[in-house]
Amino acid sequence: MTRRTRRWLTALVVAVGVGLGARWVWRGLDPLGDADDMRPPPTDDELRRLRSAHAADLDELRALIASEPRLSIVGDDRVEDCWRGRDGTWGCPDAKGLDEHGMLGHVGLPRERWTRYRAVLSSIGGHRVERGRDARVRVMIYGAGIVTSGTSKDLLWSPAPPAPLVADTDRGRPASYVVNYAALDDGWYVEHSSN
Repeated sequence: MTRRTRRWLTALVVAVGVGLGARWVWRGLDPLGDADDMRPPPTDDELRRLRSAHAADLDELRALIASEPRLSIVGDDRVEDCWRGRDGTWGCPDAKGLDEHGMLGHVGLPRERWTRYRAVLSSIGGHRVERGRDARVRVMIYGAGIVTSGTSKDLLWSPAPPAPLVADTDRGRPASYVVNYAALDDGWYVEHSSN
């Protein structure tokens, strides 16, 4: 093997190694690396069927989060300002590396209530419920990508119709950032956000 060939092979091996290493590092840092972003988002029709089949569960989630005195976000990956890490520990702004028991104590959420949230979310295929200041309740069903380039498809309960209200969020989506809504029933809507 000539000297020149060895240099080219060495450069090729280094380039491949750097590329694989960069991919490995990015996957380690990617906050959505474990998300179900490989599946397609649910259609409005699928979410209509979900609402119909699980109306009682969705209404229970809304009642649960509405009755929380201090919490506005509860999910399998986040409870208020505490986030579950890839290693299974919970990190809160002033307490890192907590186990589940420590996190629940930190946020003041009884284990039985936490268990109920998770069971209901699991039964509908959701992963988080959030209550907004405007009394809206969002049940997070699907998310892919990152904040600057992503899509989410959720169920939203709102005391007043959100805007813009469209017949079907799957049709005629603009190329730029947009959030729009499609009516379901009893104050529930499909919320589709993409950018």
